Amino acid sequence: MIIDSHIHTDIGKVDRQLVAERMRKANIGGGAVFSIVPKAHSLPSHGLSSDDRMKNVLEWCEGNDTLYPFYFLDPLEQDACEQVDEAVKQGIDGFKIILRSCFAYDEPVIKVCERIARHSKPVLFHSGILYLHGPTSRFNRPADFEALMLIEGLRIAMAHISWPWTDEMVAVYGKVDDTRQRYPGSPLAELFVDLTPGTPECYRYDAIYKLLSSNMDVKKNIIYGIDTVVNDYDVDMARGYIDMDNKIFDRLGLDFETREDIFQNNFYRFLGKSAADREV
Repeated sequence: MIIDSHIHTDIGKVDRQLVAERMRKANIGGGAVFSIVPKAHSLPSHGLSSDDRMKNVLEWCEGNDTLYPFYFLDPLEQDACEQVDEAVKQGIDGFKIILRSCFAYDEPVIKVCERIARHSKPVLFHSGILYLHGPTSRFNRPADFEALMLIEGLRIAMAHISWPWTDEMVAVYGKVDDTRQRYPGSPLAELFVDLTPGTPECYRYDAIYKLLSSNMDVKKNIIYGIDTVVNDYDVDMARGYIDMDNKIFDRLGLDFETREDIFQNNFYRFLGKSAADREV
């Protein structure tokens, strides 16, 4: 089974049976479901409160032990840290952030990530080109995330292999990996790489080859995602990406154990769950 670390939610009726059937057809055993985007990310604004968005994603995941609700957080909202506390209280398993008008090293982002780390929850950031209205991509360069690596206990994933800045992302991961090896036990964040596309097929082999062939310990820190929507889970897209990536893994000679780590096991490490917690 494959765990999809990157499932969005849109406004609409909650139909848990439909998503379960579609994911089963795609050979997806579960995944991280992000709440509806914050108001500032919606054009035009949807007008939903943080409580409404939180309740909606919890409803999508209710009764399914392998769907994990992630709260989509805007760090620029004045009560962002309080939203983190409430989300954890309500049963949210992790957080999703897209930076659209600030950098990862800005104070609001640092503060909210410190609060997330205090609760021992993971956060998945968009990284790379950002297909949102306006000049937003500059806030998502991989090197700008270095500041977050100093937050003790934080588990952070960078989505989409940071395309088109995949070389920069590999370099950032290499720096973090080198620091952790030089100073074992040092109070640093742990960095994961989310293979969710964004990477066009013609670039994807090169990006994955560089990631897996670099002289660094990364195979236990790669997670897998599709980037579809839970309301209407796209079976054909999921199957197509999985088939494409398995062919890349074949070319790279990845064994079964490494594929299992990428497709499933590493996500649970990112989530902070032990093998005993898994239901897949």
